[in-house]
Amino acid sequence: MLSDVGSASDASDGSLFVLNNISVADGEVIPSRVITGPATQLGNPVDIVLSGTELRVAEKANDAILVFANIFSGQSGDIAPDLITSALKPESLVQLTTPKQDADISDSTSPVVLLGVAVSSNPAAAGPTTGQISRVNAALTSELSQYNAMQNIESVTFDIAGNSYTSFDTADSGGIVISNRVATRRNGEQYTAAQDRIISGSNTGLISPKGLDVDSATGLIFVAENNATSPGVLIYSACASGNAAPLLSLNTAPARPWDVDYDPATDKAFVAQTNGTVAVFNEVRNKWLAGVTNISAANSIITPAINGTAVAAPTNLHGIDYDFASDVLMLSDVGSAADASDGKVYVLNNASSANGLTEIAVNIVGNNTALGNPVDIMYSGQHLYVAEKSNNLVLRFDNILSSGGGNIAADASYVFTAPESVAIVPVYLNTP
Repeated sequence: MLSDVGSASDASDGSLFVLNNISVADGEVIPSRVITGPATQLGNPVDIVLSGTELRVAEKANDAILVFANIFSGQSGDIAPDLITSALKPESLVQLTTPKQDADISDSTSPVVLLGVAVSSNPAAAGPTTGQISRVNAALTSELSQYNAMQNIESVTFDIAGNSYTSFDTADSGGIVISNRVATRRNGEQYTAAQDRIISGSNTGLISPKGLDVDSATGLIFVAENNATSPGVLIYSACASGNAAPLLSLNTAPARPWDVDYDPATDKAFVAQTNGTVAVFNEVRNKWLAGVTNISAANSIITPAINGTAVAAPTNLHGIDYDFASDVLMLSDVGSAADASDGKVYVLNNASSANGLTEIAVNIVGNNTALGNPVDIMYSGQHLYVAEKSNNLVLRFDNILSSGGGNIAADASYVFTAPESVAIVPVYLNTP
């Protein structure tokens, strides 16, 4: 479909053209239908929108929105529109659709059908998988697709549209790569400035970013900034690009964060820290909307405990996922980074009201678990997926909330080079 305004000074010479087989067309093409003439009310049709078989036209010269039904069929000629709505000098049109009601991938509260699980790789020495975001099937038996973010990836997540948000940490700077439709498309492609963007630079405060989360409904990106001088969580607009300053920062000093999960239902940010504790910040979005640009301290600090005693050192929390429906907090503990056998996964109940020593309800630990450095986790509403870096595995622990814990083997595993992060890819990311 094409609109032709003809002469901008003539309020009666506009036209509409319907062209068939356009994907293979070249050169002169004879329209299958031409609508023009005084009855059409077409003078300056400056924009059009197709909705099913209805064509809606912004007719600027005649101050109207015109609707032509069954645009693909019928005779050519001086065809009157099926509907005329007065509008003062309309310049453009856009069709509004019902927004998605699905949760962000980190906020799944019931079992979801998965297209797969996204895994990023960050080996100690650069290799073929460096910068790679792979999608593995949910059963963890085969790799389905690959995308190259062209950076040393620390963490990856997706918004509700399937765009990827990837943190990277180089020797002298850090940033976020935002790439379009990676969750469901872009197989075999790589980052390109033509359709992707980067947040990086001195104003961003990004020096050593690790885990990140996205709240699609409010358009906010939460990033755990791990540098020793100014550790905390930095929050950006999801529309940001280049050397953009954060909208809000959450101070965690002296503790250093590794991952963050923002829960929109409670407006809380749960932050996994490398000193073995979880910092919880309340009313994050509300405070930002009230004009706050820095929250200086957490409202509560959760310390995982066994029989009333804090988990013994070395303890080093990395992955975090909060489930609003059950009020449960899931954590991964890498223990000693040099030990490929001392990793753990914890489940803590009543997380929204927890403070201080908090008893571990499910403790998965031991040689059968294959947990050494479980650097990231994500909950699917039923199962827990784990990026186990030191043992080069992606693990899945089924029905995690009802698990008895202990020295249990994962229900599924997939060999993968130095997995650094994991993110579920629900089927609904592939719907308009």
